[in-house]
Amino acid sequence: MAKSRSFRRFIRWVAPGVIAITVAINLPAQEQPAPTQPPKPAPATNPMPTTPAQPTVIAPSNPNSEPFKADKTVSFEMRDKPWKSVLEWLVAETGLPVITPYTPTGTFSYYGNPKKKYTIPEVIDVINEALLNQKFVMIRRDASFTLIPADVPPDPIMLPRIRLEDLPSRGNTEIVQLIVQLKNLVAEGKKKIVLNVDKVKYIDSAGLGTLIAGHISAQKQGATLRLSNLGSKFHEMLQITKLVTVFDVYDTEAAAVSSF
Repeated sequence: MAKSRSFRRFIRWVAPGVIAITVAINLPAQEQPAPTQPPKPAPATNPMPTTPAQPTVIAPSNPNSEPFKADKTVSFEMRDKPWKSVLEWLVAETGLPVITPYTPTGTFSYYGNPKKKYTIPEVIDVINEALLNQKFVMIRRDASFTLIPADVPPDPIMLPRIRLEDLPSRGNTEIVQLIVQLKNLVAEGKKKIVLNVDKVKYIDSAGLGTLIAGHISAQKQGATLRLSNLGSKFHEMLQITKLVTVFDVYDTEAAAVSSF
């Protein structure tokens, strides 16, 4: 989809000769329209985070620690911990530094199950849920963590590119770039393709351009591309651009598959 958005595609075969792709785009927050009035200043007791001239780096105390392992499990409980301490704990457990120009304010508490061990992706999900309150989201890159604003589209250069088989090692709130070439599927002999866009909350002109290019490429090679499970925003965008007449659109994936 839009290269300015992260997306995930989950491929499964649901009928002989038919391949269905579920696409999920993780957006930490929907884009909001510009305010008509100047925003009020935040209370002095809870100032909005500012961007320092230089990023803050929280490095592991032991540079020779073991390489990061997503399947590592840890006990996880925080009680009124300053956010800097939370990030330092994450660095110590993962061996990955945090490099960010943004510093969350206040404290973080999480009363975890003392009998449960959490994977690092599960911990990242919990931390991201809390960071959303300050309009941040944590990104796990190849060699570091960083924080980015959650209320604006992420810069693609900040997002890691991963392979399809690496998706299980990522948390539900993690934003990544995953590229699955439709033309590769067609080249492999897949002629009936259903694109399930149930999780796509927003698509811009670049994303539509990519979708159209994939549609045209599939047609030229004798394949058929159909869309299913469009959300209201996605469907509205297709109507505005009059592309709703270009694509075969179905309410459910099952209906799209059975239409072949």
